[in-house]
Amino acid sequence: KSMRKWWLAHPMKHNEYEATRKARKLGSMVGKVDYRAVIERAGGICKLCFRPLGTDITVDHIIPLARGGPHTQDNLQAAHMRCNSRKWAKLPSNQPAVAFPLK
Repeated sequence: KSMRKWWLAHPMKHNEYEATRKARKLGSMVGKVDYRAVIERAGGICKLCFRPLGTDITVDHIIPLARGGPHTQDNLQAAHMRCNSRKWAKLPSNQPAVAFPLK
């Protein structure tokens, strides 16, 4: 029960642990990842819809683990939860183009 409390109090660490575990299970390359650095690198912009990030931030695999992508710093980008869910396991070439101009 205390472990569950810790996971709930540290959602980024929990997400990082689960992604690393999934990558190892799939046999993907696993490297050292700093989720905070990935989010800072995004500069406050969702890398899928190019709108400002709010509080619903997730870290997305550019090439999904399900498609053989590595779990490394270079293969991660910050995204809205909704955008990441819509992307699912699509490769970058399968993603639709942005339907609105950047401001």
